[in-house]
Amino acid sequence: MIIPKNIHDSLDSKNKNVALILGKYITTGLGVSRCLGEKNIPIFWLDCNPYQAGFLSKYCYGILSPDPKKNESKFVNFLISIGRELKNKGVLFPIGDIEVISILKNKKKLSQYYHIPIADYKITDILLDKKKFYSYLKNLDISYPKTYNIENLSELKKMTKKINFPCIVKPTNSEYFRNVFNKKFFYAENSRQLLKNYKKAISQDLDVFIQEIIPGDPRCMYGLNAY
Repeated sequence: MIIPKNIHDSLDSKNKNVALILGKYITTGLGVSRCLGEKNIPIFWLDCNPYQAGFLSKYCYGILSPDPKKNESKFVNFLISIGRELKNKGVLFPIGDIEVISILKNKKKLSQYYHIPIADYKITDILLDKKKFYSYLKNLDISYPKTYNIENLSELKKMTKKINFPCIVKPTNSEYFRNVFNKKFFYAENSRQLLKNYKKAISQDLDVFIQEIIPGDPRCMYGLNAY
């Protein structure tokens, strides 16, 4: 049994759906936990890090889980095991891209035990996979920064004279890149830096591409957060 008996008995007496926060992003997770906790909704926070700060929230009960990045199948089976112990269907709140992908790829199995309020995988995948996203923008005739999809190092060496500097080495999947390098992209001021950073990225088997930088300070930027 994964859920301790005292917690399990408490849930049964409340007869409420449990919210499960999945992932490591503290700010996002605490925002979710406070919104739900203030409504007296029981919350489990699942993460592979035993020192997850969210485990200390007064609104959450922390559960150490497998890492979906290292073993997606084990992570999904762990969720199913928890789901079988719940009296009512839980509601999944993934707060990281890797957790979102793992859940949506296994949505059919998990839907037996959980409500999953996320768009389908074919939609979400376009938003998370940058190459697919820019291809989608191109089909819709929406402008985006000049992008170079490079297959290998030798191709990049031939392309350096055509690329305007500074530029960035950008990952197809931000979450995997950030987990390895603790940053969202590599900045390159010249061809030497570009080749060095590209080598560093592909040495970790990460898919990347090269993209121009649109000049301007933050006052030139617009953002959209949609639900």
